[in-house]
Amino acid sequence: MSAASSFSETTTTTNNEIELVQEHITVENHVFQSEIELLNENKLYNKDVFNLVYIALVIESAAIFLAWNLLNFLSPTYYFNFWFSSHYIPSDYATKFMDSLGMDACSPLFALSILCILPFINNYLVRLCGSLFVNIINLMILFVISWVRQPSHFEMNWFYNITFTVMLIMMGCNGVFQSSLLGIASDLPRKYTSAVVIGTNVGGMISSFLYIFTTSANPKTPKPTAEVYYGFASIYLIICLNILIFLWRSDFVRLHVKTANNIRNEKKLTVGYFLAELGKVFKDAWSELLGIFILFFMMYTIFPTLSIGIQPWPSPGIAHLKKYFIPIGTFLNFYTFATAGAIAACFIEIKPSNRIMRLALLGPCVLSLLLIPYFMYCNFIPNYPEVRKAKVLFKNEWFYFIANGFMGAFIGLFSGILLPLLPRCVEPAVSRLASQVGAATMITGRVKLNELFICINYHDAGAFNESNP
Repeated sequence: MSAASSFSETTTTTNNEIELVQEHITVENHVFQSEIELLNENKLYNKDVFNLVYIALVIESAAIFLAWNLLNFLSPTYYFNFWFSSHYIPSDYATKFMDSLGMDACSPLFALSILCILPFINNYLVRLCGSLFVNIINLMILFVISWVRQPSHFEMNWFYNITFTVMLIMMGCNGVFQSSLLGIASDLPRKYTSAVVIGTNVGGMISSFLYIFTTSANPKTPKPTAEVYYGFASIYLIICLNILIFLWRSDFVRLHVKTANNIRNEKKLTVGYFLAELGKVFKDAWSELLGIFILFFMMYTIFPTLSIGIQPWPSPGIAHLKKYFIPIGTFLNFYTFATAGAIAACFIEIKPSNRIMRLALLGPCVLSLLLIPYFMYCNFIPNYPEVRKAKVLFKNEWFYFIANGFMGAFIGLFSGILLPLLPRCVEPAVSRLASQVGAATMITGRVKLNELFICINYHDAGAFNESNP
């Protein structure tokens, strides 16, 4: 009996072990099958069908400075001459408003670009949709005012205060939108950051074509032009808001963002951890950040503050084309070549491990600073009553056209190389932070240092006074 009982117990134990092994094999098969399904799912989602995400990013990034470009186009005619002048005599509000387009307008852009670096709101959908929605409200306010009110001396005060406030809010929202969009693009493959650069310049081209259209229409007053500008920009931003929701629901975007979030481990939000990450960005990508700063410092010093002051040399053959000089020769010329340069940059890929090539990119950026004195010695006419004594060296308009196109192509090319390269020069855990630091660096050159150059330009450059050689 004892032998039979022992045999029975052994058989039972063996059967139990076999069942456990079978269960283990079944579990492993399920896990293996789940992993295969997950890989297949990721392979399916890791595909941008018909390049819809790429196209959506181009459309979205075109909205970054669309409203701001239109506001710049309106500033000389609608604001300076129409609203803030009485009997063709500029008021104090006219001077204050034109000055506010510089340093004052860029301050919220810079401040909120810096704040976007800090991990306050990690939900980028809230950042992007919120900034777009606020800008739509801003544009609708400007549209309604331009539609229902007429300029008068008694209404200048409230009109200036409302317009100035809207302008500050608009620039702050632009800073949030640009930084957040570059941050999202950094989680995607390289070409999607290039799409943001291309789209920004495409937005400039759209603004330029609208500027040319309204100029050729030749309305009796700037009022219809303002209504067209603000109405168009409002509709475009509403379209972008809907596209943004599609973009965020895209499986392709969600897969890459989720993967990047897992690498970042965003639970670590202490000040010390954040400063350590920031230090890694500056340590690993200082040359790219310096190149971006120099590039956009040069750009914002010249364009559009200095560019729009350059006029064709007095000549009978060009008099009838003078009204198209700024829309075509300055804005469309610049943005067309900038877009071409950004597209060309898509075919140039520099490996982050190639340190020598990365440092070599700084050379052309530094040399581009020579464009500042070049444009100063074109036929630059400063605002009244500023006059310069320096002689105009480049009188022919083609010197200006070619240089402006070259500058646009140069900025498009090198920004298209540096901005996509930046998040790939650092560890994957800080790639999004690197892109946001890059966005803030772009604005830094615009805010403070170039104001000094603008002052120098106004005092030391302008149309040559023959009586004072």
